[in-house]
Amino acid sequence: MFKKLVLIIIILGITGILSWFYIDKKNKDFQQLQAQKTQDLAKKNQDEEIERLKQTGQCIGCNLANANLVNLTKIVRTDEKYARYTDHVKYGGTRFRNYLNNSVLININLQNANLESADLREANLLKSNLFKANLKNADFSRANLQKSNLSEANLENAHLIATNLQSSDLSNADLSEANLYGVNLQESDLNNAYLSFADLRFSHLERSNLSNVNSFEANFQNANVEGSNLSKSILSHANLQNSNFQEVILTEADLEASKLGGVKLMNASLDNANLRAADLHNANLLNANLTKSDLRGANLQGTNLQKANLTEADLRGANLSKANIEGAILKDANLTGAIMPDEMQHY
Repeated sequence: MFKKLVLIIIILGITGILSWFYIDKKNKDFQQLQAQKTQDLAKKNQDEEIERLKQTGQCIGCNLANANLVNLTKIVRTDEKYARYTDHVKYGGTRFRNYLNNSVLININLQNANLESADLREANLLKSNLFKANLKNADFSRANLQKSNLSEANLENAHLIATNLQSSDLSNADLSEANLYGVNLQESDLNNAYLSFADLRFSHLERSNLSNVNSFEANFQNANVEGSNLSKSILSHANLQNSNFQEVILTEADLEASKLGGVKLMNASLDNANLRAADLHNANLLNANLTKSDLRGANLQGTNLQKANLTEADLRGANLSKANIEGAILKDANLTGAIMPDEMQHY
């Protein structure tokens, strides 16, 4: 009798254990099924959002994270009869524009996509791929494009007000006439980018690569460019007033007729730079390297040139009245016709 009782207990125990494993497996299967359903639903919703984007050009607040939209084109409906070259496109009296503002576009692939005049204000495009994308007239104001690839992208006349582009690749990008007021481009690569007539007031460009950039007549007023590389860049006729260019590399840069009043250029490298007819009044060039630089006709009134290296610099016709040249190196410099600080006479 006792043996039968023990056997029954053992059988019941084994049955209970098997039942527990069975229930646990069913629960896991159910959870996996629910997770798959959720994933499928998210994919379906994303597919619908992409289709809606293609058809209407609108996807406000949509989630397109990790979506692949390579070569996406013609997402704005246009008609040659009604299309107008304005901030948006009109079709049959109805306004159509790419509306993607406030959308989640993290890690999205938009390589070669056509997003001309798109509204991407405050969108999250972290680590997105916009290589060679057409973003002309697009609005990225206050959007997050940190660590994104915008190499060779067309951003002509784009709005990038207070946009976060930190650590992004904008090499060979066209940013001509773009509004970059207050943009964050710290530690970004803008090698060979086109920034002619761009508005970069109050922008942050610290420790960035701006070598070979064309910034003809660009506005850098009050910008922070400290520690950046601008070697061989074009900044002629640009406005750099009251900006921070400390410790920047401007070797062989073209700054002809640029406005540099009040700019901070301490410890900057300006060797072989073209500063002909540049306005450097009240600028701070403490300990700057101006070896072999061209300063013909430059305005250096009230400029701090303490300990600056002006070896073989061309200062013909330059105005150095009230300038501080204490400790400056003027070995083999050409001072013909220059107005010197103390004597206030022509040499």
